[in-house]
Amino acid sequence: MKKVTLIASTLFLIAGCTSQDVSRVIDGGVNGAIDGVLGGVGGVVKTGGTSVTTPARDSYSTKREQFHPVQPKKTKRDYGTITINRLSANPKKQTRLALNSCSHPGVGNVNCKGYLYSITPEGWLQEDHINFGTRFNNEIVIPAGSYYVKLESEGSGKGVWVTGTLTVKPYMTNYVDLSLE
Repeated sequence: MKKVTLIASTLFLIAGCTSQDVSRVIDGGVNGAIDGVLGGVGGVVKTGGTSVTTPARDSYSTKREQFHPVQPKKTKRDYGTITINRLSANPKKQTRLALNSCSHPGVGNVNCKGYLYSITPEGWLQEDHINFGTRFNNEIVIPAGSYYVKLESEGSGKGVWVTGTLTVKPYMTNYVDLSLE
């Protein structure tokens, strides 16, 4: 096995592959061999003379994280899209955030509700939240800066939300479009 690895590494170096590519290929080969021997789809459990086949975990479903908009915690990844559609001057020269639209690609316009969390210069979310949504608080006065958005839909099924970072520009009305996922 060591000779094969040495020969493969030498061939990759001659061919111009980086060490990261070589490591990735070797890791893939080793993992493939292990999966081939152990079986990557399930397992067999022996119980007192009989055997029971157990299916692989998470083999036929997608796993999604839990969403709690009231908790000041970022999701593992951003869901949906958050876009500042346009900026406009307002007569009072205030920094405002207005919800221009909240939609789902497969449904159309939906009502949404949730919270904004101010992001500190160190990247932490402040515990105090700001209510924001379609029916209530759809145009609010807030300080300029970065916010973490956590909104969910109302009446279009469970698990439809948008999360991510939004930067609000000062002394203008910031019109935001939200596309839920």
